[in-house]
Amino acid sequence: MRALSLVLPIILGLAAPALAQTPAPSAAQSAQRERMKSCNVDAGSQKLAGSARKGFMADCLAGKTATPAKELTPQQAKMKSATPMPRPRA
Repeated sequence: MRALSLVLPIILGLAAPALAQTPAPSAAQSAQRERMKSCNVDAGSQKLAGSARKGFMADCLAGKTATPAKELTPQQAKMKSATPMPRPRA
């Protein structure tokens, strides 16, 4: 009986945090999480890495919009499609 009176409080003490529920995220937290997902997808699609990715993520999360890339002129598009890509060296 004495052992049970010592073990029972320990078991209940360990089980209490597991039974506690975490609060639902606030609207601001949910918005930040969505913004983070969106910016992460955009950075991945642009294949950014290192400091370029870090800078892009900071600007994106701050809500700053990047300047849109200029469209290629017809001549530039022809040159780009005609230029062969370099082969990787073995």
